[in-house]
Amino acid sequence: MKFKKANIFTCIIFSFLAGCATLPKVDQQEKLLLEHLQSWETIRIDGIIEANYKSFAFRKNIAIRKNEGIIKLDIYDTGLFGIRPTPFISAFFDSVLVLEMPDQPEPVVIYPKDLPDISSFLHPVKLFEHKEQIIKDHKIHLENVEITFSEKMQIAKIEDKNASFRIEFEYQNELEEITFFKEDKEIANIQIDKITYKNL
Repeated sequence: MKFKKANIFTCIIFSFLAGCATLPKVDQQEKLLLEHLQSWETIRIDGIIEANYKSFAFRKNIAIRKNEGIIKLDIYDTGLFGIRPTPFISAFFDSVLVLEMPDQPEPVVIYPKDLPDISSFLHPVKLFEHKEQIIKDHKIHLENVEITFSEKMQIAKIEDKNASFRIEFEYQNELEEITFFKEDKEIANIQIDKITYKNL
């Protein structure tokens, strides 16, 4: 009987210690996840984009601004010494995507049904509602979209399986590269020079 009681007591102590060792890790992961998702709420990214899709290819400067469910993207040429940048393509996305291109006299409007689903990326903090699943599986499924997270709770990949489209994110200390794929073929790559986190 004493042996059984000792075993029970040992199990209780072990469970308690294991719980103490696990809970801080979960709390730390929750903190990392929340901080990362909040960082995507208001952000500006500046860098170089290289795109090569069908007969469309270029290498140009890019600025991406995201704030309050709105994404604004400008691809532009710069003049001598970077003076007087000239817009090449501008895109604005909230409920629809509006494109302005030099060869189009009027803006082109593209509706969500014709686009990969990135709705979860417009309000990333809402993903924190699924924190338990993200911490456990490092991924979450939202209808036809799968979002994968790294060990540091950073968004590593967003994939729309219906559209055969995915975005991959590479980090060092901060985000360094974003790569876009269509049907497993790379169609664009953004090398990031600078990231600013604030209301823009």
